[in-house]
Amino acid sequence: MFKVYTDGACKKNGKAGAKGGWAYGIYDEDNTLMLAHSGHEEDTTNQRMEITAILEACKMVQLLNKDKAIFACDIHSDSAYCIRCYAEKWYDRWESNGWKTANREKVKNRELWEELVPFFKDPRFHFIKVRGHADCDENNFVDELAQRAAVIDPEDDD
Repeated sequence: MFKVYTDGACKKNGKAGAKGGWAYGIYDEDNTLMLAHSGHEEDTTNQRMEITAILEACKMVQLLNKDKAIFACDIHSDSAYCIRCYAEKWYDRWESNGWKTANREKVKNRELWEELVPFFKDPRFHFIKVRGHADCDENNFVDELAQRAAVIDPEDDD
């Protein structure tokens, strides 16, 4: 069983020049950190970074288990948006509506959702909502990584 914690962050969210970061930490059964990774994106949003963090974590867990048909993975996120999409199966309606919301608007970040939905449908993956900035060391760890990634200047070689 893998436990994964994910988080996304965005500086100047919704404004020109927004800088985002995402991060995940993968833990084994003994709650020992096995792997952590983060990334940066320019001109982005917080929602996009939350989705990206979950998606990148799922891809890595799948890669780590490429030779195993059976494994289990709990993905923890403080993104109510992402977890509600999973739990309430919003993606089913989006797919059947041609990737439109209930208000007939285009689903934002469709390309990320289309990559993530197969993981939502895979019974080996479970997605769990955690309270952000609470007394959860693992969540606080990935929050810090995402915050740091959000302020990285990719042009800076230091």
